Amino acid sequence: MSVATLPPALEQSSGGFTSADIVSPESVERDHEVKPPKYARVGIKNLWLVERDGGGMIAYVYMLDPLTGDYSLIGTFGERLKVSVPFDIDIDLTTLDDYE
Repeated sequence: MSVATLPPALEQSSGGFTSADIVSPESVERDHEVKPPKYARVGIKNLWLVERDGGGMIAYVYMLDPLTGDYSLIGTFGERLKVSVPFDIDIDLTTLDDYE
């Protein structure tokens, strides 16, 4: 399920849309295999996949490679998702444990 996409004003300032997907056990294949090529074709430059990892959460941050048209993993985050591209954000992933 996509939970965040930048509004057009932010899209213009950051140079591309971002998709943040929460991966559930039922959506692993869809979120990791099916969606990324579709996102790449429409120009979503930043993809975040957030999923359970044992007792906590983990976020995988990908950036679209303009030469290959594929996503490259640029970071893996455990307790905090803190990035400056495409915008500054700091998310405490431990608070997501409260949600089922």
